[in-house]
Amino acid sequence: MSFTFIDLFAGGGGFSIGATDAGGELLWACNHDPTAVEYHARHFPNAKHALEDVRLVDFCALRREMGRVDLIVAGPSCTGHTKARGKDRPHHKSARSTAWCVLVAAEAVRPKSIIVENVPEFASWALYPAWEDALRRMGYSTRTVVINAADAGVPQSRLRMFVIATKGRVAPNVEQPKRPHVFARSIVRLDDTYKWKPIPDAARIAHPDPRVRPLADNTKRRIEEGRRVHGHTFLTAYYGNESGGRSLDVPLGTVTTRARHAIMRGDEMRMLHPEELRAAMSFPDDFDLPKSKAKAIRLLGNAVPAKLAQYAVGEVMR
Repeated sequence: MSFTFIDLFAGGGGFSIGATDAGGELLWACNHDPTAVEYHARHFPNAKHALEDVRLVDFCALRREMGRVDLIVAGPSCTGHTKARGKDRPHHKSARSTAWCVLVAAEAVRPKSIIVENVPEFASWALYPAWEDALRRMGYSTRTVVINAADAGVPQSRLRMFVIATKGRVAPNVEQPKRPHVFARSIVRLDDTYKWKPIPDAARIAHPDPRVRPLADNTKRRIEEGRRVHGHTFLTAYYGNESGGRSLDVPLGTVTTRARHAIMRGDEMRMLHPEELRAAMSFPDDFDLPKSKAKAIRLLGNAVPAKLAQYAVGEVMR
């Protein structure tokens, strides 16, 4: 199985990696973030890269330049749809508009198939029926499926929806993957490869080590609950819906664009390192990351888990 594809929101490269592993050849990738384009291009040096807002791309010119394109993959911004963002804000409406770029690209490029990834709440968008109807009016049959990345062999629990659109045939019914779960223990290092720091005692504010600062009350409660349930070695999330700790013997929670997950080891703790989060996103070990931890985590949190993308693309294209 071989096919050509373009990636509209290339980001950290998860969709491109997965589609390539499924047999695809990446022709072109676009992103507005210079860091994302730089590191994506390092992994895909033979593909053409556009550092541009995808809403400004001339897809008709791209079609003339690229020739036949079998597949468009796209992960438009989810910030206007996910519940994690809280109340609606003005920039959410702008983020939602990126989904329309898929339609503009489809009309100009005319691929046989389109795969769009987003949060499940994307289907609850008030304009989603019109967006999906536009695909159908262009001759595409559509189908949606929600998959937990952990079921595709990704060491992370992450629910994502895929919209599948195919031209000239009924969109395939993508079965739920049933791969064995990969646990957090396989990606988290408990040795001294990364630097640990003492956990501030809840009853002690002052500490001779200047690195030790008082923990927020919510963090204290999470650590105490984690110790009660899991003992002295466990994971905890600094924000989100995890009220206590998380065992190392389940997949990691969702990787986000900000440092979120910490590992507790006895009286020491540390945030998960970007290299561990890279493994949690099922990226290859040789995928370069920015030296800045914040940039690396943002790159990974915005990405599609590579093995999840490989499964979805493989199911559609075969």
